[in-house]
Amino acid sequence: MDFIKSNKKINELVQKGRTDNAILHLKKLIFKKKGIALNSLILSEIYIIEKNLLKAIEVLEDLKPQIDFIKQELQFKIFDMLGDHYYKNEDYKKSFLNYQRALKIKQDDNSILSKISHIYIDINSLKKAEQILEYLHKKEPDNLYYKCLLAFFYIQSHQYEKSQHALNNILKNNKDYSLANYYLGYQYYNMEEYSRAIEYFESAKKEKSLRLKCNYYLGKIEEKKLNFRHAIEFLNKAKKSIDFENELTLDLHYSLAFCYENIKEYHNALEELRTIHNINPEYRDIKEKLISKNYKNSSKSYLLDYNIYSTDNFYKFALKLLHKFNLKPLGYKIIEDDLLIFETKVDKNNIIYEFFKDFINYSKREKILIIFLRITPVSENVMENILKNIDFKFNKGIFLTSSDISPLAIEYANEQKIKVISPTFLNEIIKESHEKSY
Repeated sequence: MDFIKSNKKINELVQKGRTDNAILHLKKLIFKKKGIALNSLILSEIYIIEKNLLKAIEVLEDLKPQIDFIKQELQFKIFDMLGDHYYKNEDYKKSFLNYQRALKIKQDDNSILSKISHIYIDINSLKKAEQILEYLHKKEPDNLYYKCLLAFFYIQSHQYEKSQHALNNILKNNKDYSLANYYLGYQYYNMEEYSRAIEYFESAKKEKSLRLKCNYYLGKIEEKKLNFRHAIEFLNKAKKSIDFENELTLDLHYSLAFCYENIKEYHNALEELRTIHNINPEYRDIKEKLISKNYKNSSKSYLLDYNIYSTDNFYKFALKLLHKFNLKPLGYKIIEDDLLIFETKVDKNNIIYEFFKDFINYSKREKILIIFLRITPVSENVMENILKNIDFKFNKGIFLTSSDISPLAIEYANEQKIKVISPTFLNEIIKESHEKSY
């Protein structure tokens, strides 16, 4: 995180784990138009640390209207970083466009060209990838990373002899070079030579950035061998390394669910299936699995959850909003046709305010409202200020909290036609809705 390190105060806050304070400080500077470009780059890096990829993208996208007034060096960094973020989000088109804009500033930049070649490999435009990689290899014949990328191209185009030769040559003098070990493991995995794949994945996972993929493939190998408990062990290790959900991590959750099913641990399997469903409800056969007999007795709410996922448009908005603030859904309940109770956990004061604000704006547009927040203890004064600073002029509303708030806050909420519900009353509502659904 190069930009964070350039700011001593921010770097100290981040090192102490006080990213909230760092974010607030940077937002104030940006609002006052002090070093907007540099501070936005720092802020984007902090959101990556917090695993909030969409927010990291949003901060840099906000710079584009004023890009012509920013120094070219920082312009290059903005487009480069946006390309990286979109790539992580598997939006290859936007990633490519931002890398192209970076290239207009620094033509023939090797780093950007290598990233573009990776996109071409991922979208199976192999001829274009080959042209770039051969060009880079000629420019820097001793660059191990470019040699590995060229070997990866050979693997993807099924030229296994070439890739094996290239990677073994790297490892002759650099036996601990993790990326070469990983690509050899990946090649042998594709060739179904699993014992050799295991050897190289085990060597490669010493590198932190490769642990997710190495443990994932080690888990997949054990799954193929029907060693479900060993597969679960590796897949759970991989799961701990997840920063951003993508196609590989969705398959990881799916494989975990499959392995748990095979050892009849349906509760753990259900958790993985719901994780997938929250990210992409159309993924494979998730809908069918969630209503299968294996889970009928695991959770009385799963059918209710399933109906909401498939019928209510609000759910899509809510998930995007949660993702924006790096929050996870805990549950959903429909009480009336126009009333959805949405449950999540918020434990940061600045996020509560922003989260509320976006919910209310949506509610006004759609003439519905639905707020259901589980809030880890928030002081009474903070909650009163949040309520007073939001325009609650919408059609219908409920505010539910698991922490006690002051009578003044409740009185203010009632004036705005916001009903404050206690956790006890909530449980009665949910129990009643379950009884009606069966």
